[in-house]
Amino acid sequence: MDTPKELLSKEQFALEAAGIGIWKWDMKSNTVTWSQNLEAIHGMEQGEFDATFESFIGYVHPDDREPVQAKIQESIDEDIPYEIEHRWVRNNGEVIWLAGKGKVIHNEEGRPKGMIGICMDITQRKHAELTLRRNEEKYRSLFSSMDEGFCIIKVLFDDDNKPYDYRILEVNASFKKLLNVEDAVGLNARDLIPGLEEYWIERYGKVALTGEATHFDDYLSPIDCWFNVHAFPVGEPGDQKVAILFNDITDKKQKSRSDALLSAIISDTDDAIVSKNLNGIIMSWNDAARRLFGYTSKEAVGQSSL
Repeated sequence: MDTPKELLSKEQFALEAAGIGIWKWDMKSNTVTWSQNLEAIHGMEQGEFDATFESFIGYVHPDDREPVQAKIQESIDEDIPYEIEHRWVRNNGEVIWLAGKGKVIHNEEGRPKGMIGICMDITQRKHAELTLRRNEEKYRSLFSSMDEGFCIIKVLFDDDNKPYDYRILEVNASFKKLLNVEDAVGLNARDLIPGLEEYWIERYGKVALTGEATHFDDYLSPIDCWFNVHAFPVGEPGDQKVAILFNDITDKKQKSRSDALLSAIISDTDDAIVSKNLNGIIMSWNDAARRLFGYTSKEAVGQSSL
């Protein structure tokens, strides 16, 4: 059977194998004792650390010294666990991030006599968090400033796995402007847009179930608008979340219909109709003009009328 000392050695070995060092601070002698791997974690050669509290504080990043000292004092005064993340400046100038945890130890009279704890290098995690935060800030900036409406929804399914509604999880400013709504987040689509047609929900439900993006133009009758829509899955499979990017194309649709109507009128009239630009170049030539002048549209368009 292992002795208590042997058990402690095994525990320490396991911690060091995980990249975690052990430290102890004796308040009376003001000495700080480190496990063998802590000097390597802190970027030092074996025996380089002079084992004083002042030396420890001296290596802490200048901007973090006061918070570290305050957290240590708080642990001693209130007899609560010590836990902090802070920067450390190595001898070569490299700045790393450390996570420290510990507790106060007491003498026989119950008075604080020091602290004991663990420390580990969390630099990679901190860098990853910083990168993620910067990416989120870029996303938020784009998200807020884009002219297109954007939202993330969660499609709601019944017991037969048929979509019956969707919940708005996130929107940008253009979403509110294009749909003329204020408070959308947290609402279901049928409550936000009374009279919403079933086919809108079915399309987004298909995206959520199949994981396949879709692109379409369609009419939203409750607000009398046409939209160009891109919908694509987001999140993990099974989240049933869909991102929607959309533009109001109502004016474009109306112009297209007006152009088609005008074209039909020009084509069917018995009057010769010819349009020219400012340089006198023929731009259009209807069938009545062909019958009157004897030239087809292909022969006439692009020619000078001067």
